[in-house]
Amino acid sequence: MTIKKFAANLLVFVMLSIPVIGFPKSIQNPDWSQGLSSYEKFIVYPHLERAFRAMDDHELHVAISEFYQARKLSKNQPQISLYLANAYEKNDQLNEAIAVLDQLSKENPQRQDIEQALIEAKTKHNKQMLQKIQDKAIEPVQLQSILIRNKPDFTEPYDEHKWIEVLAGEFNKNKKLLLEYQPKFKVNEIFHLEESIKYLIATQNRELLSTYIKSLSRTISNKPNELDAITYQLIQANSPNQAIQLLIDAYPYLQADDQLRQTLTERLAFAQTVATNKNKLIDFIHSHKPDLSSPQYERQWLELLAAVSHEQSKLLLDYKCEFDENRAFQAELVLQSYESNPGKITATQVAKYLPHVETLHPTQLDQISYRLNKEGAKSTSFNLLMDAYPFGHADPGIRKVLFDRLNGLLNDNPKMLTHFDLVKLARPLGNVQDRSSQAKLLDSLNDCEGVEQVLEDYSVNYSAEDWRRLGRCYQKLQKVGLAQYAYTQAYQRDQAIGSARELAYQAFETKDYRTSLEMWKKVLASKQSTTADLKAAAYTAVSVDDMQWANRILAEYAKRGGRRDDEYLWLKAITEQQEHPKQALIDIRRAIKQKPKVEYFELLAALERKQKNEAAALEALKKALALNTENSSVQAALGYAYYHQNDVKTAETYLDEALKMRPDDSRLVEQLAYVNQRLGQNEQATRFTERAIDQIDLYTKTEMTPELEDKRFGLRRMHEDLQRRWTFSADAISGNQVASVPNAPQPGLNYKSYAQAEVAYRLGNPAIDDGKTFSAYSRVFAGNGPSGSALPIYAPVIAAGFRWKPFSTQVINFAVEQQFPLDQGSSPSTNTLIRASGSFFNSGKYSDEWHPSSNGWLAQNLYLDAAYYISNRLSSLTADYRVSYHNKMGESQTIEPYTHIQWNSLNQQTQADIRAGVGVRWNIWGNESRYNAYASKVTVGIEFQYALSTYLNDKSTAMLTLGGRW
Repeated sequence: MTIKKFAANLLVFVMLSIPVIGFPKSIQNPDWSQGLSSYEKFIVYPHLERAFRAMDDHELHVAISEFYQARKLSKNQPQISLYLANAYEKNDQLNEAIAVLDQLSKENPQRQDIEQALIEAKTKHNKQMLQKIQDKAIEPVQLQSILIRNKPDFTEPYDEHKWIEVLAGEFNKNKKLLLEYQPKFKVNEIFHLEESIKYLIATQNRELLSTYIKSLSRTISNKPNELDAITYQLIQANSPNQAIQLLIDAYPYLQADDQLRQTLTERLAFAQTVATNKNKLIDFIHSHKPDLSSPQYERQWLELLAAVSHEQSKLLLDYKCEFDENRAFQAELVLQSYESNPGKITATQVAKYLPHVETLHPTQLDQISYRLNKEGAKSTSFNLLMDAYPFGHADPGIRKVLFDRLNGLLNDNPKMLTHFDLVKLARPLGNVQDRSSQAKLLDSLNDCEGVEQVLEDYSVNYSAEDWRRLGRCYQKLQKVGLAQYAYTQAYQRDQAIGSARELAYQAFETKDYRTSLEMWKKVLASKQSTTADLKAAAYTAVSVDDMQWANRILAEYAKRGGRRDDEYLWLKAITEQQEHPKQALIDIRRAIKQKPKVEYFELLAALERKQKNEAAALEALKKALALNTENSSVQAALGYAYYHQNDVKTAETYLDEALKMRPDDSRLVEQLAYVNQRLGQNEQATRFTERAIDQIDLYTKTEMTPELEDKRFGLRRMHEDLQRRWTFSADAISGNQVASVPNAPQPGLNYKSYAQAEVAYRLGNPAIDDGKTFSAYSRVFAGNGPSGSALPIYAPVIAAGFRWKPFSTQVINFAVEQQFPLDQGSSPSTNTLIRASGSFFNSGKYSDEWHPSSNGWLAQNLYLDAAYYISNRLSSLTADYRVSYHNKMGESQTIEPYTHIQWNSLNQQTQADIRAGVGVRWNIWGNESRYNAYASKVTVGIEFQYALSTYLNDKSTAMLTLGGRW
């Protein structure tokens, strides 16, 4: 070693050992000296010292020069090279910095700090370059050379994305750079491909695009995300053929997840619909063997078959699913293909797959059922509609269409409907509109029970047509009252002439003639009325006995040229029978001559009866019966006719026949009760009486009329009389003077007081024969005696005899009795009494029987009595006429004020006894039952008499009267 070199080393050692005050800290970093000899450190140090001072003074060109010399002298020492690269970077000489760092990185691959510095320099360089391009700070001419010359090595995806944007930009005319560029970052691959394809599409060079797509297929077949993005772009750019190519090359997308695989399959199907070359996918399907290892892969294959079904529907229709779970999916695809391209697949073909479709949309159901009809597959269409019935998911408009279509199918071929289907159709649906459609359908099938079941809720929202439909069904079901209700509801909603006419006819059938007449007046007031309406209105007017209006209608009928047929003549005769009976006879005979009818002969019989031609009337009824032997009305009329002619047995025959046909006719039942009573057929009379009472009892309190109440009481009285055998009666008087009474114990004798009791028993079988009776009776009586006692305890007599009532309608009794005195000392001797008595004018409304329908009633009675005693040859005559008024005091009681005049004559007296009396009685009836009228009556009264002429000593008297019958 030389002295010079030694001195230098020493100097460097000293300098390194002693802290340098005022020098930058960077130069104190020992890293720059690593790997250098002492001499190299000595000669490099001054350059570094100047470089760092220059950096601090922002003299970057000086620092770069000094760092460069230091790097050169140190033979590219890594740390010094980093100093130089840093200086270049700070001076925006990024290319020089990158070159230094790139070389340095290659020489020191293990140094992370160098690699990091290189990345930061490149990043900064790329950003600056891209910013200049975006700011158009570079001329277009310079840009091309910059793009060609620069092959940036990006460190961030974002910068690379910007670079691709630059390559694809409008001011880059050299798109070859774009196509050749290979993205460093995976995230930018899709964007680069999109921009490349966008460029190729813009050139409209299909061949070049196809070539590029083919080259892509090899690179992106296993990249489902890239495939998704590119094919989407191609379709958006109206290049479906190229998209199809990419998609079929990558099929079946094994690297994609389930969702993306489904997306790609659907895109391929869509591309086929818009592609100009349909054969690519078709050829692929024909030549490709699908992977059917799972239901999912088979579904994917089915979608491709559906995609080409517009061109070759047979592929989809003939495919047999490997997996049962995909049959429904295949059916949906067939349905979709049918809807999207009508004509390629028939509705009949679609129908084979519909059992696998869970739910058809209402519009689909509408279209398919319609097409099936057009194709002649009506049975299939019907089954399809019945399966979907009642179309609950359809909106009201479509639902109505489907109901109408189902209705049309059933009208064409009702045999398609099974009992199960009918039950299903008749099950009421949840809203008014649906039930209305149901009713229309069922009405077309003549299923009135179904119509009634569907509309029986009587919703106020039903239309007039619904109510008319219900009314027609009620007519068929013989529910005339409900039919009228339905037609009334229809008229309230639609007051057209047709509605009024329907209601008029139905009300007539229901015998609501007033309503019928009201409707006919509305019909006839319109210009739409016909002669048929006039005739029907005349029928109604006659039924309500409005003969004046009926005459006017018939006159209008004749004026309008209505046919003067038998019906017209019959109606005319009815209107004339009161005022012009002879003309009515002429008209009804003309009607019979035109067309004999039962009702015409009935009217003829009535007219003949008015003319007192009973035989002719009876003959007319016989002719009516000959026309229709089953006519109950004529049977009944003949029964009444024979009854009025007192041919009761024949009357019974006809009335019985009529009752067989009309078992609920209360008038017939009642008449047969009277007929059997007159025939002495008491058991039958009793049964008919009970039936008649039962029918009257069916009326409610509001429906019960006074006439019905009186009729029921009369039937009960007859029932009680038919069953009576025993009768017990008693009466008594007590007065202050001797008086005369109409029905004394001993006729012809006068009493101040008396009492008697009698028991009678009706003999024979029957006990009562048409009101005629024969009874055995016994009675006990006593009077006031010679002393004129007010108590009737003297001269008691017991008597026994027979009483005969020989007439049915007259209360006349003949009696004979043997009297035996019970007190031989003071009583008269044994005697025989022959007696005849009668009661007149005491029947009907003037009777003393209870009157159920009035608050009170007027009564009268004429009592006649003739008696003869055989032993003493005493005879007497009595006549008594009484008028009274029964004033009701609640049920079964009356207060009866009365007055009477009495005439008595004895053959042993030359002067008759004539007297007048006034009094008041309290009457109490009792023992009524369901079928029997009051069986007992008790009377308590006070009477005052005055003798106008008498052979007695006393002219006036007051008495207490008692009486009873059980």
